[in-house]
Order: sequence, then C-alpha cells, then structure tokens
Amino acid sequence: MSRKKKNKLTIYLIRLGFEDAESVLNLGNKDTRSFDFGSCGKLCIFRSPEKPPKWITGFFGDKIDSRDWLTSNASAVLVIPVIVGNGSRRLFALTFGYAGAWLKNEAIERRFGLKCVLNCVSSDSLRQIRKTLISGNARKTSEQMPRKAKVSEFSLDYERDLLESVTAVGGSGTLLEGPITGSDSLAVSSSVKIEDIQDYLGEIYSIYQSDAYKENFSWIDHVAPVKDKGLISRLEGCAVEALCSGDESVWFAVPTVIDWETTAGFRFTPHGETFDDILVEDVLRALREPLSDFMQLKNKKIYVVDSTNDEVRDSWLASRCLYGEVQLEGEQYCVTDGSWYKVDKTYSDEIKHDYDATAISDVVFPDYLNEYGGEGGYNKALADSSGGFLLMDKNNISFGGGKSQIELCDVLSSDGKLIHVKRYGGSSVMSHLFNQGLISMDLIKSEPSFVEKANQKIACIDCSGAFSISDSSVSEVVYGIVTSDCARLPNIPFFSKVAFHHVKRRLKAMGVKVSIGGIRDIDKLKKKKRIDYD
Repeated sequence: MSRKKKNKLTIYLIRLGFEDAESVLNLGNKDTRSFDFGSCGKLCIFRSPEKPPKWITGFFGDKIDSRDWLTSNASAVLVIPVIVGNGSRRLFALTFGYAGAWLKNEAIERRFGLKCVLNCVSSDSLRQIRKTLISGNARKTSEQMPRKAKVSEFSLDYERDLLESVTAVGGSGTLLEGPITGSDSLAVSSSVKIEDIQDYLGEIYSIYQSDAYKENFSWIDHVAPVKDKGLISRLEGCAVEALCSGDESVWFAVPTVIDWETTAGFRFTPHGETFDDILVEDVLRALREPLSDFMQLKNKKIYVVDSTNDEVRDSWLASRCLYGEVQLEGEQYCVTDGSWYKVDKTYSDEIKHDYDATAISDVVFPDYLNEYGGEGGYNKALADSSGGFLLMDKNNISFGGGKSQIELCDVLSSDGKLIHVKRYGGSSVMSHLFNQGLISMDLIKSEPSFVEKANQKIACIDCSGAFSISDSSVSEVVYGIVTSDCARLPNIPFFSKVAFHHVKRRLKAMGVKVSIGGIRDIDKLKKKKRIDYD
C-alpha cells in the first residue's frame, strides 16, 4: 500500500486582535497575486524576478552565458480563519518558501510551535534543541543527537538557558507524527490538503491549549523573550519614565567584561569629557534633548577610552547598557543588553528570595577610591589592609594544557577565604565574577595537581608559610562587588541573580560557604550626592 505524499507545513498562530490577512501581512511594495478561498482563507503569492545565481558570474565569469540559467523563487502565505474548541475564531498563517518574513512580528503568537511540540511528544524523543544562555553573554548554541534522546542528555541548564526551539519525533499514528520542530512556528510534514486544513488546525490548536508540557518541561515558563514590538515599545516607555523620575530600578552599566586596568573611563562623544562610570545622570545630560523617547538611547553611543593613549577603543549604544526591572500590568519584566524578557512571578520571587538570603561577608572591605587606579590597585589595598591577606591578583596558575591560566582568587585569607573582587557591571560582568569563584573552587576540590601548583605559586609570593590551600582548608568563597549602592547586599540585575543562584548552589554542594560584600565606590557616591563625605 502506497503512503500518502506529505507536504512540509510551517504554521503560525496569529495573536488576537488581528482580524484578516491585510492586518497580518507586511508586503510593502511586493507584487503579489491573491486568491480568495472564501471560508478557507486568503492566499498571497509572490514570485521573485528571474535572475542567474550569483555563483554563475561570480565564479565562472563570462565563461558561461548567465541568460541560460535564469531562476526564480515563489513564496506564499495562506491566512486561514479557524473556529476552535471554545467557539472563538482564530487566525493561522501557513507560509511557503521564504514568506515567513512577510508576517508582522507583532502578529505572531510567540512560542506557539514550541508549546505544541512539548505538549505532544514524550520526554525521550528529542533530536535537537536551540538555546540562549540568559545569565551571561547571551551565548546561542544548538545541540543535535544522533538518535532520540531525553532532555537530560542535552547540556541544558533549566535555570539559565532559554529554550528557543526543539526538534522531536512525534508518535506514529498521531496528528503530529515524524520529525517536528517547534519555535514560534510549528514545522511538520502532513498529507493534509486545503479542503481539510481548518479541521487539522483546529486539532493542532487543541494541542497548543494543553498543559501537558508542564509534566516534563515546566521550566520553559520561567523566562520568555519579549518579541512583540508593541509590548517592547510599552516597556521602553516604562524605562524612559523610570530614568527620568530617578527610579533606581532601571540603570546603566558596562554591558561586557572589560579590562579596567587599561580603561581610562567613558565618553558620550568621541572627544568629550571622560567619566569614571556610566551613570544615569551623565547619560541623560549627554543627550541633545531631554529624554522623552527610547529611540534617543538607541541612537546614543557610549565610548570606551583606553588609558594607554587616551583614545577610543570601543563603543556601545546606550540602549545596550540598560539594565533593570519593570512591572507592567502586574507582570514582571527585565532588560539586559538591550533585550527584554518576561519573568514568571513564582520563579522571580524564588530567585530574589535566594539572593536576599545570601550571607553577608565578614571581610572588612576598604572603600573604593579612584586613586587606586582600577581593580588591581584596589586589590592591593585590600591585601595590605590585613596581615591575614595575601594578594593573588594577576598571579594566575598555568593549568589544563596549552596557555590556560586559572585565577585562584584576587585575595587569599589565612583562614581559608577565596576573595574575588569586581566593579559592578551588567549581567555578563557579574556572571564572569561568579564563575571565577566556581571554577577555582571546583579545581581545588577535584584536581590535586592544581592544588599543588597553587601552593607553589603562593610560596613564591609569600615565604612565611602562613598561607596555603587544600581541598578541606578553603572554607568560603567571598564576592566583593564595587558599587554606589549603599546596601550591604548590592542590587544586581535579575539575570545576575540567576547566575549567582546557580553558582551558590554548586558551591554549597561542595560544602563551601558563599558570601557577598558590598564595596562602596566613594567617588561615585559623592557624584550621586547620596552621602556627604566631605
């Protein structure tokens, strides 16, 4: 018996509020042909002009007559109204070719396909995932298995990875059988034809409405990227209001890890005044007009000045340097690296509670002064402040082959504390700080040869014998954060708290205490006029 021929379908669910094809599509000046199928929807087809492939002339030059190899691509969108289970009317869009780009971003129901796949497949039928690390540098990765696998077989961190897409194998004889991929869209092979498409989509909608995914994949609801342009615009408006009113729930920060030793500061014009940090009042003052529109931040550059030659070596848009948290209509959102995310309240409360419960370090941190000339100078001042401290900053340990260099800590205490210090920055900066402590501690616990090399390095710095480490002697990892925040536990971005939650849990599993100490940046505090130190 012959099998029915299947077509590859890419299906989008359209958000409520969009009533017809014209409101869903963004065709611009494209020359399209439309076919009205009545109750079965409207089809728009676009055929690109005939032209030779680029490689014809690019590689062969005039050796081949390109007129003999003219090609054209056809793309189409079918917008279909469907009466779903509760009797309401929903629009779907089926795209063919490259027509997905015709859909208005704000019209797409986000994560529709992802939820459909996770609702209908078993937890051991996954083939590929695409994910984004949300608590660091937004690293995007894709993993593929040679055969069906459990989600636990992928290197997926449920707390820090944002699941963007999943490919799985649907059960034989089910509506979504064979290889299926879910993201914002649902990609599936089916023998369904236009005569039956509405019933088919109605059944898919029933799958989408299910909460079956929560049994094995409930963690996908922790954090979701905001892709709706309308909602993003409203959130940007909230950020503008917060910045203008002095609400400290939104602020600016260095968005990536930099070398502070070679950084003279920051400018808001290529040749203007150099500032020690990126403060809200300085950014607002540097704008040509008072801040009223988020687009002003998207157009404003912040320049990094090199201390060796006083020249600009890098720059970021001010919008990328924006961090903080916003509440809108009872929902929690946060912004990092210029991207917005919606956070599940239960998850948000759990992360915040864990961070608030963090032990405050008993290390007496000196105030941070500009005269120290950067983190290196401060670390030396900290080490010199007590006879029980040893400066380890820049005394890295060669380990792991090649040119791998591991930083044990910035300052080592004689009673077994590894102290790591970093000036406050965005999520990637804080994640870098927290991971430094985790990496060195993991090596101390698992690699005797690393401990031996570390003690050799320590002995070269101090011959008194007062300092040494072992897998049992290191009692605590201390994170010192330089900030203008006067609180003993500094306020850091939500995703930094997520990163810390992960590291804290790992360190505690090793039997190591974790604490944080706020280090007052006196010059920044003076500038903000919060405390009078004169």
